[in-house]
Amino acid sequence: MWLYDNVKAFLMLLVVIGHMFTGYVGDSYAIRMSTLWIYTFHMPAFVFISGLLHKKYKEDAKLRWDKVWGFLACGIVLRYFNFFVRILMGDHPRPHIIYEAGIPWYLIVMAEYEVFFYLIRRLDAKKVIAVSIVASMICGYFPMINDNFCLARFVNFMPFYAVGYYADPKNVREFASIKRLKIMSWIIITVTFAGSFFLPWKFYKYRKFFTGRRSYEFLSDLLDFSHGYELLWLVRLGVIMFSAILIIAVLGIIPDRNLGFCTTVGSRTLNIYFWHRIICYAFTYYGLYELINSEIVYTLIGLAMTALLALPIFGHPANDIMLGIKKGLQSKQKSV
Repeated sequence: MWLYDNVKAFLMLLVVIGHMFTGYVGDSYAIRMSTLWIYTFHMPAFVFISGLLHKKYKEDAKLRWDKVWGFLACGIVLRYFNFFVRILMGDHPRPHIIYEAGIPWYLIVMAEYEVFFYLIRRLDAKKVIAVSIVASMICGYFPMINDNFCLARFVNFMPFYAVGYYADPKNVREFASIKRLKIMSWIIITVTFAGSFFLPWKFYKYRKFFTGRRSYEFLSDLLDFSHGYELLWLVRLGVIMFSAILIIAVLGIIPDRNLGFCTTVGSRTLNIYFWHRIICYAFTYYGLYELINSEIVYTLIGLAMTALLALPIFGHPANDIMLGIKKGLQSKQKSV
């Protein structure tokens, strides 16, 4: 489906640019507010698309262990790959076994969703979505729901995954093709992006609300919400709604046709996701952020990096891991 590959390509570009910008943010107001805008929807949208493209489990279906172990293995390999690269660059990261706050979280959470939605395959879709929203609204009150096993993100992004999982991809495409929706989508994207540049400097801290991993205790201390702590569940609901509106808008502005290499990029997002953070580390290590010192140049570099990492050679090792596990499990089943 061209629409979804095109959406994934756009979102992957934002992931790359967002991670480059967070390393370069400095005193640049434009970078800060652009990053804030990107973070309001890019990962919720990615999670939604992942759920939408997930093959639904029927009641008598078997758990797709190749997906579970494949995502989990990719996440673990990526974690320690990044870990050792940072050591080589003179950093001193602390090793963890069950704690994950970095980019491997997405792969780990995808493995968890694979198991979870298999286990609840007999439950009513509307009830699952409603409970997932409520769980996201209240989990911030429990600091033990944190980066251990990526549980905070597992819970906070579940409403987006659940809506995508239970939605019909064909119906979503038809909805996204409505002309009035496309017009409204361009207005929403333009107004929210431009409007972010009129926000006060301190609003950059609100990016933490959209990462899906922070407790209300942390957010309350960071943003001086000491007198509104008991109402932060309502803020979380607002965050979910704002992200949902922008996800719909993104679907509305992206064309549903073959865009050549741009569409191909969307089919290779795992490659890009696996490799891009290493390059961002290199930019920091070699002082390139300070050397170039240009928002426009870094945006162009992010675009070039996204295109480069979509080349087949960068499919290693992530695709090898996924394919190897799938073949290994198939061989094991045949031998039984």
